[in-house]
Amino acid sequence: MAAPPRYTTPVAYLNRVQADLAGCADAGIITPDQARRASDHIAATQAAGRFKGATWIALFAGLMVAVGVVLIVSHNWDNIPAEAKLAAFLFWLGLIGAAAIGTRDRAPAVNIPLELIWFFLPAVGIGLYAQIFQLSGDPVRPYLVWLALALPIAWYSKHHAVPAVHVFALIAVLFYGSLRTDTMMSMTRDPAPLAPLLCALVLLAAAALSRFKLKAEHRIAAVGGGLAWFYAMLAASKAVHVREPAFLLAAAMALATLWLAFTALLSGEEAHRSRPRWIWLAVVYSATFLWHEKDGAARYGDGGTAAGFWLVCALTAAAAATAALAPDDAFSRDAARAKVAKAVLVLGALLPYFGLASLPAVGMTFNILLAVSALGLMWSGSLEGRAGQINAGVAFLFLLILTRFIDVFGSLLDSGLAFIASGLLLGALAYGLHKGRNTLLEKAARSAQ
Repeated sequence: MAAPPRYTTPVAYLNRVQADLAGCADAGIITPDQARRASDHIAATQAAGRFKGATWIALFAGLMVAVGVVLIVSHNWDNIPAEAKLAAFLFWLGLIGAAAIGTRDRAPAVNIPLELIWFFLPAVGIGLYAQIFQLSGDPVRPYLVWLALALPIAWYSKHHAVPAVHVFALIAVLFYGSLRTDTMMSMTRDPAPLAPLLCALVLLAAAALSRFKLKAEHRIAAVGGGLAWFYAMLAASKAVHVREPAFLLAAAMALATLWLAFTALLSGEEAHRSRPRWIWLAVVYSATFLWHEKDGAARYGDGGTAAGFWLVCALTAAAAATAALAPDDAFSRDAARAKVAKAVLVLGALLPYFGLASLPAVGMTFNILLAVSALGLMWSGSLEGRAGQINAGVAFLFLLILTRFIDVFGSLLDSGLAFIASGLLLGALAYGLHKGRNTLLEKAARSAQ
């Protein structure tokens, strides 16, 4: 099948689309009115976010004027009355807000940067107010106030940029506030009375914005950030922490499996599944090093809290159930390959608990699991035309072989000849994997046609 044509400019693409729509209207496939409305919609979409030359010149001129104003104000900052500073800030806040609202439907290319500036201005105002009146206090409170004030801007924005920035700012504040010991959101000491409530509210705001305002790729990344925060709480918080290595690994595997399964259910696009897949493989790879551990010596500190233990168990159950009960087509076009993928995910989520009996045995089993997963991705990717699966499988298979080679033969590399022989062996391995990867990619390309 011929590759789709590439257009060097949006105008060329738009001209081709308009011609195709006109041809469809002439052939009676669609009505002329539908062709016109589709053409107008595509033209408006192409215009969004595209700056013309005159716009760039105007932006550069405005930037020069803004820099000049900043230099003049900074030079005379101490001589300006506090009331004048606040009044000037409120004036600019209102002006930029009005401009953002006024350009929302008419000029998307101008509206997006205006909304972003409007979004960050409350944070500037809070800092200005604190600087003028020499205020100090809880380090996370200004960020919470800023994000609360900016929430309506993100919610009513017609673009994805501002809600995405707001969601990831919420996740950053969640990490910053809950992992410090001197904030009202701290979870690393005896929690303050409002700490769990504030963390829950921040999570709720991020979840609502992600659900209703973000594109699929940004929503998937936001879910990954939230799951990473849950792991940080299990590892560092005082209320729900765990210290046993097997439970920490179980939490990591459960959260990685949940993210991968959630992504598979949410989107069928290969590009969206790539990041969660790499994270899952990375967690499995980290578990392969447990074969170095000695039973008994691996235990350290207290075992953690009962709440942490039950939370890890609940996460594991949720991950295994989500992977097992998900539709087959969420993982593969072939039912048999999908069932194998689901079985691997369930096994990976349950396997860490056997580390309570023997960490080295679990480490060896994870080596086998990673090798099987990598080979399975390469095989499935070649059959379904998914180059991303092939690349991930080749990368982790090579990494696994290289790591275990160094583990096993590293102590024998005590001479120049040994290094030369090892280098030649690894070079041959890399060449074989490269040739195999190219063969699989060619097969994937034929399968995709």
